[in-house]
Amino acid sequence: MLHTNALTLRPVEERDLPLELWRRLSCVVHLLPHFRHDLVARHLNAPNPDDHLLCICQKQEPPCGLLLCSLASGRRGLVTLRCRLVCISMGSANLGRALLLLAAREHGASRIEASINPHNPPIVAWWTDLGFLLQGSLAVADNLQALERATLASDSNGADPAQEEASSSTQDRKRSRSASGSATERAPPGPSGVISGVSLQLQQFVQRMTPEALWLQKAHANARAAARAVGTGSRGEGSTDTA
Repeated sequence: MLHTNALTLRPVEERDLPLELWRRLSCVVHLLPHFRHDLVARHLNAPNPDDHLLCICQKQEPPCGLLLCSLASGRRGLVTLRCRLVCISMGSANLGRALLLLAAREHGASRIEASINPHNPPIVAWWTDLGFLLQGSLAVADNLQALERATLASDSNGADPAQEEASSSTQDRKRSRSASGSATERAPPGPSGVISGVSLQLQQFVQRMTPEALWLQKAHANARAAARAVGTGSRGEGSTDTA
C-alpha cells in the first residue's frame, strides 16, 4: 500500500468492488463496456500473476479510481507499466496522475503506457493533461519524475496546478476587463441636482464642491433666471404700449 498526503493506493481485495467501480467511473482506455466486464471477471476468477488490480482512495472516502495493469521488461532492464483498464473521474488530472504514478512506484516501473482511441478528443485531452505523449494509439509517459513533481506540488497545495493556472489566467482576464471598463465608464451619480449624462470632469468637479458652494451656485442660477424673467416681461409690456 502506498499513499500521499491525501491519496492511498491499495490492491483490490473485495470481489464486487471492481465491478461496481468500472460501471460508476469513466473508462479512459480504448475498451468497450462488455470487454471491461470480461476483463475484470477473468481477473477475479483466474488472476494472472503478472496482472495487478489496484484502487485509489481519497482520505476516508470510497475508492475513486480503478487500475488493472501488467508489467513488461524491456532492454536495459526498463520496466513498463501497461494499463489494461483505467477507470477514474475524468475531472481530476491530479487523481489520474497519482493513481498511475503510485502504481509505477509500487512495481518499479519507469515508463507508463495505455491504449486509447486517438479519435476521441475528450480521452486524448485527459491523457495529455496528465503529461502523456500521444504515439499513435498509445498514451506514453517516459519522464515519470516530471509527472511526480506535478502530483506532489498539487498534493501539497491542495489543488491541481493546471487547474490553478487556468483559474489564475481567468481571474487576470477578468481584472483586465474590469480595469479597462472602469476607465471608460462614467462616474457614479453625484449630489442631488447633478444632471445624469454630463461629462466625467463636470461630475467630479461638482462632487468636490462643498454644500455652501452648491447653495451659492444655485442662488446665482436662481437670480439669473429671475433676471431673465423680468427682462422678458418688460419687453412684453413695452410692445403692448406701442400698439
